[in-house]
Amino acid sequence: MKAPFTIKIRGKIKHTSNNMPGKYDRNILLNIPFGVTRKLIVHNKISMYIQSYSTKEFWIETYSINAKIETTLDCIVVKPHIGFHHQLSGNIICQLQGDKVPFVFQQKHHAAAFIPSGKHKITFRPGQYIYFFFVLKSTYYKRLSKEYPVLIPLVKSLNENSYHLEILQTCRIDSGVIKLIKQLEQCNKTGIALDTSILSIIQDFIAKYTEQINTGISIPNKTTPEIIQEVKEYIISTVAKGPRQSIDAIASKHYISPKTLTREFSKTFGLSIKKYKIQERMKVAKNMLKQGSSIQELANQLGYSTVFNFRRAYYKHFSHWPEERKK
Repeated sequence: MKAPFTIKIRGKIKHTSNNMPGKYDRNILLNIPFGVTRKLIVHNKISMYIQSYSTKEFWIETYSINAKIETTLDCIVVKPHIGFHHQLSGNIICQLQGDKVPFVFQQKHHAAAFIPSGKHKITFRPGQYIYFFFVLKSTYYKRLSKEYPVLIPLVKSLNENSYHLEILQTCRIDSGVIKLIKQLEQCNKTGIALDTSILSIIQDFIAKYTEQINTGISIPNKTTPEIIQEVKEYIISTVAKGPRQSIDAIASKHYISPKTLTREFSKTFGLSIKKYKIQERMKVAKNMLKQGSSIQELANQLGYSTVFNFRRAYYKHFSHWPEERKK
């Protein structure tokens, strides 16, 4: 199967390739037995290990990327296609041609998507990324959609040659998916046997994905700005409800990495999450004092371990003690 897209990279590029699988940095790249391994280095600032394997029925690729600076690549889709995307490490930011708002393939999640033709952009912020996907022949998807109805919206978009992105529900990469990835890594056969083995595992991926959706463990597929806004509203709604939640806990609840959450929240609102929580906590404290609440009640409700800790935080924020406010 011919690849439905090409990647364009601007800048001085070093390119190496070989026809033997397995010759790459094993600490970075998945050991999936693709026929060709290539290494690209752009400006000595971003390195990409790419492995490809294709047959008449499917195309599968793994990308392992180490970016020292933020880098945007052009992805030119010459033929609309359906792909299953597995983001093992790092969040990849994608922006379709003509769209103003990007979407994010999030770390440790996977989803099925219809990708329209056009010149799209993929952005990698500094960090390491491991990502793999597979594309099946359109006739094969049509046959599979009878067994897995969840694919029908994607097949419909493919039949209509749609120019709009369609992403099915996003699911976590759980232990079952990890097991399938390990099976891919252990494929060491050759020729037709290898093709059959990988195709069988791909079908298992689709079956596992469908099972996740049917058991209700799918997650919302939202853009980073939408998630950041939700986090803000969540902080406001929970700030006066007892014990505090860590940034890790909030990030997990909203399906975003703590590092991305911390960076994007500060960029959006001009305050760190910690300072924003203190600001909202003090707003509640001020209102509750007006309503006659005791200082002990305030300390308990706002998650302070002692009255002393609450009084000190209040003074630091308002430059006067809560007792003075009550007077």
